[in-house]
Amino acid sequence: MISLEKLLISTQNPGKLREMKALLSDLNIPILGLTDVFGDNVPEVKETGNSYEVNAKLKAKTIGQLTQMSTLADDSGLEVYALDNFPGIKSARWHAGSDAERNQALLKKLRGVDDRRARYVASVCIYYPKKDSFLCADGVLEGEIALSPTEKIIGGFGYDSIFIPEGYDRPLAELGDDVKLKISHRTKAINSLKLKIKS
Repeated sequence: MISLEKLLISTQNPGKLREMKALLSDLNIPILGLTDVFGDNVPEVKETGNSYEVNAKLKAKTIGQLTQMSTLADDSGLEVYALDNFPGIKSARWHAGSDAERNQALLKKLRGVDDRRARYVASVCIYYPKKDSFLCADGVLEGEIALSPTEKIIGGFGYDSIFIPEGYDRPLAELGDDVKLKISHRTKAINSLKLKIKS
């Protein structure tokens, strides 16, 4: 079992931070966010990698080296099969504006496309500065893209208002945080990571 006294989560997305804190609560260690350490002066880490894992490692190592704390970071994205897995690692950056505006831009690309299959993919990595080493895991959630965004948003963020998970008939945003915490790509990745920590 890997010894962890506390863990810093390297994300500026409050939704992700909330999810990860909930998923990691059974480690029974203090879980810190970036503002707990840096206040309002959180350093920006550019995601220049060519894969989810490379970006997760980049974010975890940059912050871990600055703080000398064990640091967890993730990178995730939506991959639409009919669009050659676009937007992928650029999911949060390919179109300027809000989540809702990105959703509309993606739906525009899918006009007239019958194949709506898509998947959420996540990589999570912990960087251990004392050992200069990583522990990583991946998770995938299959599903499809809705024809239009749901207006009944209970939880979620990103593309959750247009992504319908496999086995469900409603978008992730309608299913609420409790369901999302059970089935999401990030949940699968973090649960896999926790097994590696404990093994």
